[in-house]
Amino acid sequence: MPGCNQIFGINLEGPFLAPSYAGSMDKNNLVPCDYVLFKKLQDTSGGNIRITTISPELDGAVELIKKLNMEGIKVCIGHSGAEYSKAEDAINNGAICGTHMFHSMKMMRPSSPAITTAILESDIFCELICDPKLIHPAMIRLMVKTKGEKRIIGITDSMKTTGAKDGFYTVGSQEVILHNGETRMLHEDKNAGSMLTAITALKNFIDQTELSLTEAILFFTENPAKMLGVFHAKGSIDVGKDADLIMVDDDLNILATFSRGEEIYTKQ
Repeated sequence: MPGCNQIFGINLEGPFLAPSYAGSMDKNNLVPCDYVLFKKLQDTSGGNIRITTISPELDGAVELIKKLNMEGIKVCIGHSGAEYSKAEDAINNGAICGTHMFHSMKMMRPSSPAITTAILESDIFCELICDPKLIHPAMIRLMVKTKGEKRIIGITDSMKTTGAKDGFYTVGSQEVILHNGETRMLHEDKNAGSMLTAITALKNFIDQTELSLTEAILFFTENPAKMLGVFHAKGSIDVGKDADLIMVDDDLNILATFSRGEEIYTKQ
């Protein structure tokens, strides 16, 4: 069976993130906003970085967002304790998405609306991990009602431990332990990411909201394609678009996968 014949690009989640909201990131790898450093990373990647996350409260964040926008790099905001005004500035200057909403992010309060309110109030996209182990179904339903099905990006936030056996692993420079389907930091009492797959996330959205399959599938197809600026070729089934398809049964079990019309997986 052939491998995937396309990779759109790299999602660089960091290193321009607030250490106080590092989540499972290694704080030693986080640095202030630095366009020269980004260019070095982009050159090393062969020009394949297409999207990155920046914490709005960092010095120089807005200037970096502007520069990256001019180069066609999509900028998300997250891993952040930014106050409302800082996040609003980032959005007004080109940030187009909130990274894994509610995770590693300052929550709103009556007198301090913070980054979460700025994202929810605006028309930008929001990433959402539909994993009941990480986010309560009520929060998922709130997001759908607040942002609408046209502005949510379904993600997995999965680590390399997804599908692996229980044990000890290294993710980046961090040591983690996988036990009973949950990955946690070895030396800190906090989650280290998800074990979610995209098809399971889709099932979760349907199960935990009142959305139909036709509505929920947008989170994984049309919405991310529009956010990334590739809806002319991806994200829906239409004449002239890439034939990136999955075949499923009535229970949404994957039967086959096609990449640009090439079958790359068939259930045995």
